[in-house]
Amino acid sequence: MNEEIGYLQLFEYKITEDPEFIQEMHHMPRELQMRFRSLRSRASRGGRRIIRKLNELIEQYPHVPQLKNYLSCAYQARGMMQKAFEINQKITIEHPDYLFGKINLADEYYHKEQYDRIPEVLGRSMELKLLYPERDCFHLYEVTGFLRIAIMYFCATGNLKAAEQRFDMLKKLDPDHPLTEDASILLMEARMDAGIGSQEEDEQNAWNKAIDTEEIPGKEKMSGEEKIPGEEEMSGEEKISGKEEMSGPEEVTESIHVKPKIGRNDPCPCGSGKKYKNCCLQKERNN
Repeated sequence: MNEEIGYLQLFEYKITEDPEFIQEMHHMPRELQMRFRSLRSRASRGGRRIIRKLNELIEQYPHVPQLKNYLSCAYQARGMMQKAFEINQKITIEHPDYLFGKINLADEYYHKEQYDRIPEVLGRSMELKLLYPERDCFHLYEVTGFLRIAIMYFCATGNLKAAEQRFDMLKKLDPDHPLTEDASILLMEARMDAGIGSQEEDEQNAWNKAIDTEEIPGKEKMSGEEKIPGEEEMSGEEKISGKEEMSGPEEVTESIHVKPKIGRNDPCPCGSGKKYKNCCLQKERNN
């Protein structure tokens, strides 16, 4: 087996879209299954009542990892990120077979820019079948969620080949899913970071050199006595056209302060310590 991180190995396993597949795999009671859609919706809003309710249900059904997953989502919705992180770690320890717990923890490491911790959670190969060799069937959401976080990791670490391979798989599985669209944007930005930056620098250097040598593209040289086409001899008073004599105070000019451009990989100006692309840039796009 190749130990290089990102080396893509193809394995055969079934993919199902059965909504009860994961619930049955984790032995969720029937009476709890009927309430899950409502619990998921309320958890996404992060109210205090749903946090209290989920804690009560976790005490009643400690073997159901989805409840802890929703609790983590509720904490995130309220901005209690440390609480959510603690729940994610707890899920991976108590429920190692629950893939979404591992994905949530890996996502947490990604946003903290602790990229070296992600293979500790998802495996060096970033291959689902090697992470769970005993399983021969996965739910579609498990596969797409795993591919998404793998693409995020490889884009962040500069392994675009591995990211593109997994994006091709994601696009074939579910081309219209929002995760696929998000991954497409992320991959495009990673390509720009890898190549376009140097191209823009070369173009700017060429432009500066052209200005210094007066060889600006599209601009022809003119001698001091050469006339501009269409310009006729005019007397001193006629050379100023369309301009009337004005009296009064001098014209006041307003200085314009241009805000410096922030690079995607620069430290975020908000002071969070994260890169701009992983912090305020995402918030600006959402707004």
